[in-house]
Amino acid sequence: MTTESPQPLIETKKVLRDQKVGEEILMQEIHRHGLPKEILVGENIYFVLEFLNLKDLSELFVRVGQDLLSPHLILYYLKPSPQGLEPTAHRGSLKSLPLERNSLPVSELDRAIHKFARCCNPYPGQDDLVAILSERGTTFHHKDCKDLLQRHDLQPQQLLDVKWNKAAVWRFSLSFHVVVSLETLHSLIPALARAPSNIMIQDLGSYMDKHDQPMVKLTVRLNDFSEAQRFFSCLPKHRSSIEDYGREEGPRRLP
Repeated sequence: MTTESPQPLIETKKVLRDQKVGEEILMQEIHRHGLPKEILVGENIYFVLEFLNLKDLSELFVRVGQDLLSPHLILYYLKPSPQGLEPTAHRGSLKSLPLERNSLPVSELDRAIHKFARCCNPYPGQDDLVAILSERGTTFHHKDCKDLLQRHDLQPQQLLDVKWNKAAVWRFSLSFHVVVSLETLHSLIPALARAPSNIMIQDLGSYMDKHDQPMVKLTVRLNDFSEAQRFFSCLPKHRSSIEDYGREEGPRRLP
């Protein structure tokens, strides 16, 4: 008896997520330009789909959600020309408009989709984060992360302001495996004592890294973004990184 691989299910989930995110971002762009949402069901959208070699609107949303297609470019072709203005001139004026940043609402985390960048060590619920999209999923960074623009060669409009839904309780508790560098149990205990008393730390240990520097590894169970923000804000800034996370039965344990 063979066991079906979970990979097709993961890929389907990613596509559905990309479609939802792409639609949300495109609607933000449409609203910003003062256009009606009905613009996506007008005659022009079929010409745009044909021009971009897309089979339907769902595929267009997926491309936007994977950052393979710019929502600004779509409006460049969709927005009707004002009466008396040549289409070429109108499109030129649209293209020159300032590109504001769209936002990405996040109500839950999914380990298969959401990643926390190792270059700047952001954490769930943290303010002033940005997200970048790709076919692999969503990666969170600090908005002032120097590595972000230098290494990824991104345009400013490709960054999305992260909007955590801090009022939502996650459907599943998540366990986060965290490493705090240059700390021992003795030095880290005062910081952990400031964390809310209802937060459950499941594992806690002191180790030496490959450079013979002290570090602490811990596993904490969290239930929502507000709880995550309160916990991670107690840890030393810039020296605490998320190694892995997932449902309690899902993530690997740190050695």
